[in-house]
Amino acid sequence: MADFDRKLSRRGSKDVSAIGKFLKRRGISADLIISSPALRAQETTEKIADAIAYHNKIYYMKELYLAQAEAIMNLITHQDNDVESLMVVAHNPGITDIANWLGDIAILKMPSGSIVSLTFDTDKWSDIETHKGVVDFFVYPKQFRYALPSELMD
Repeated sequence: MADFDRKLSRRGSKDVSAIGKFLKRRGISADLIISSPALRAQETTEKIADAIAYHNKIYYMKELYLAQAEAIMNLITHQDNDVESLMVVAHNPGITDIANWLGDIAILKMPSGSIVSLTFDTDKWSDIETHKGVVDFFVYPKQFRYALPSELMD
């Protein structure tokens, strides 16, 4: 089976559900979600969208499949300024690279199913600069197996 057509594993599905519950508890929402069209990314995106009660259109963009940081940055900086919160679902190494490029802390690797939230002091996506984003949180599924309430893992 081609990598693009690979489904989430059972463990991956449980991990994404835990991340979704975490986001819901934190009151996280998004004005726009863009995602890689790879099957496992689509499954991830749909589970997260359901968890945070996102009802807008999800944009599946082939440019995000195995995208490098520069391509992800290009998509981010070209968003409409009416979008206040953007969620990007992509793959490594690009997603880790863009998190490090934009954020104020170093992340060695974003494990599968992990999420990083960045805040920028700007009203224009085109004005985003490297290392100017403040990391609100960085979480990954393995943390939930050991440190968070068991209801996140149901």
